[in-house]
Amino acid sequence: MKKARPLQKFFTVDEVSLVHSGPEYFDRITEIVNAAKTDIHFHNYIFAVDETGEMIADVLIRAAARGVKVSLLLDSFGSAALSGSDLEKRMEAAGIWVRFFSPYYITSGFRVGRRMHQKVLVADGAVGLVGGINVSNDYRGTPEQTAWLDYGVFIRGAVCERLLYICNQLENNRY
Repeated sequence: MKKARPLQKFFTVDEVSLVHSGPEYFDRITEIVNAAKTDIHFHNYIFAVDETGEMIADVLIRAAARGVKVSLLLDSFGSAALSGSDLEKRMEAAGIWVRFFSPYYITSGFRVGRRMHQKVLVADGAVGLVGGINVSNDYRGTPEQTAWLDYGVFIRGAVCERLLYICNQLENNRY
């Protein structure tokens, strides 16, 4: 795995483009994951147990099967339905590192715990996708429902090393 550089002020970007929610965004995730050679870090608030979640899980499982290290960090509240599900077990059995950020607890009727709302995908420290789109049918759309409107930004270049650094910090509880 490529070692990330510590923070610097500016980073170069070789390519940047806006990606619309719906099939365009999820096709881009698939392209990035399929092209990954060494490592994938995928952080998300919601990873739903639906057709879209199954589709993205299958892509990640295929990457793990070809020897790519796959790390999946999800918010424990936003992705609560995945926790303990057959889909989570299938990903873990394939060698995917699945963790839930800041498990919450209830005390005196209040939920306590920090939330992780970021949506970041970085592969090989070289390409990335960031934005506001969760892994869910709501964001991909179905024949019955138009995808919710949101955007992501595809990036290629040295700035992805910074994304990798941030992902590593969160995955190692240094946030």
